[in-house]
Order: sequence, then structure tokens, then C-alpha cells
Amino acid sequence: MTLKMPNQTLDRMTRSAVSHVLQCGHHWRTPRHRSADSFGNTIDPNELHIMKQTILALLCTIVSTFSEAAAPPESFTLKAEPRHETEKSLILMLIIESQSGEVMRLDQVGGLGLSSSFRRTAAGARQKGKVTLSLTEQDGRVRVLAGLETFFTSEQERSVLKNTAEYSIETPKGAKLDSLLTMTATNGVYKLDQPLKIGMLDGKPLELAIGKRTHE
Repeated sequence: MTLKMPNQTLDRMTRSAVSHVLQCGHHWRTPRHRSADSFGNTIDPNELHIMKQTILALLCTIVSTFSEAAAPPESFTLKAEPRHETEKSLILMLIIESQSGEVMRLDQVGGLGLSSSFRRTAAGARQKGKVTLSLTEQDGRVRVLAGLETFFTSEQERSVLKNTAEYSIETPKGAKLDSLLTMTATNGVYKLDQPLKIGMLDGKPLELAIGKRTHE
């Protein structure tokens, strides 16, 4: 019988593989090429910071876009606009988008009761609406203006459906407008046909509902 020496090349490869397996629990990194070090040393720190901020902003935009696109059909998207405030006036606005909502309604117990319909659009098109709440000091009283608007835009037409309510309320002397009207709604996606508390007006809750028409 003739005994052959083991394949030394294969034996070394086997030992090397076993060595890598046994070392997998240790931290290691791929050796850097010298060109990578020289490249890093040539970038100005301020330019590198700007590059990082630009990439981060781009990623945030992409995530936001996909989040909006992923909103389920039986829902609506709410976005609060920056408040407009002066010494004697306060305006709060909400922007609404929905793919299948048919009517928008704003209610206040013992007070408001407004509605505005969305016009039918092409299947899958997102419909837009706006909620406006305004307070203005006038002749010792506070004038309240509430409005609902729904928008329709196509290649041939652009129209707005609007419904408003206007009245005045008495307020304690020295009361600030931001204590009479507060907005608690946050940006997000909400289900249709479920009233959402969006804030308080003169101590009473305000509810917004986006949903299907009810046939009474």
C-alpha cells in the first residue's frame, strides 16, 4: 500500500476557513486602501457636513412620499398649517386629502354644524379640502368664522365648493384669543367615517369627520 502525503494546499485552505469561523465573534474590518485615506483627508469638514445634511433631507423626503402613497383608500390625510396670529386675530387651518371621501363635516356640540362635499374625480385621484377657523376681536366681542372648502381641479376646470358660518361670542375681559381657540389635531392618516376631535372653541370640542354620504 502506498501512502500519499496530504494535499498541503487544500489543508492550508481548510485551516484558514476554520480559523475565519472561529474568529467570527471578534470585531474586524476590511483593510482600507490608501486612496480612501487620502480622499477623506481632501474633503473639507464643512462640505462633508453639508453632504450629510443633504442626503438626510433627501431620505426624509423619500420616506414621506412613500408614506403618503401608502395611505389606505378608506382613510384621509390631515396636515396642520402654521398658525397666523396678530394682536387681534387668530387663524388656524387644516389641509385634508382623501382618495375616497365624499363629504367633510365640522361639528361642535351646541354650536357649529358645517359640511362640504367632494366632487367625484377619476378613480384613485386624491381629493383636497381645507378647514379654516378664525377669531377676530371686534367692538368688544370676538367674531368667529368657520369654513370648509373642497377643491376640484382638472385640465378643463378648476372649482371650489365652500361653506361658512359666522357669529360672535362674548368673552371675559382680557381673555386671549389663543385661550378661546386651540388646535389639538396632529399630522397623520385617519380612518373615514370616524369623528376626530381637532380642538376646542369657546370651551367646547370641535370634531371633524371625512366619510361617505349618508342617504337619509
